[in-house]
Amino acid sequence: MHSSLIVKRDPLGYGFISLRHGVKHLIAQTFRFPDAMPGFNMRVARSETHIKNQAVKTAHVDYKSMYPSVYVLQYLWDLVIAKNYEVKDVTQETIKWVQDLTIETLLETTTWEKLRVLVKIHPDKDLLPVRAQYERSFNIGLNYLSVKSDKDYLWYALADIGNAKILTGESPEIT
Repeated sequence: MHSSLIVKRDPLGYGFISLRHGVKHLIAQTFRFPDAMPGFNMRVARSETHIKNQAVKTAHVDYKSMYPSVYVLQYLWDLVIAKNYEVKDVTQETIKWVQDLTIETLLETTTWEKLRVLVKIHPDKDLLPVRAQYERSFNIGLNYLSVKSDKDYLWYALADIGNAKILTGESPEIT
């Protein structure tokens, strides 16, 4: 498959092509994220490898074009090409926003850019995406997740917190 076809359909393709055109990988940027954010990461897509170190024919299939749609609608490209990042504490505003969240709110296009927030949570039987082993392979599924102690926390995308709120009526504890 020609790489230009991948670029149009796959956010990973956007990343690979952007690296070829001089956009630096986040790790290679001159700025650093605060050490207080140890779980900080960006998850745009996932991949699995069942056949390693062997050339095989592949074909890209994305029936719904979900990843590139989310990538574009949340303005995630801005994060890829940013020269630096500013970290703001918006905990109280985020808690209020999630409490008031409805399906109708999520259908408003002005909402989508607001989902570009990382949230520190203390999950206690909250429905969240978790990478775990299901039968023979690791994958991502929605699971009821808890942490072991009151001092433990995890970082999640605001979109995942909103999903938990919509599906269960409850939001994980945002700290």
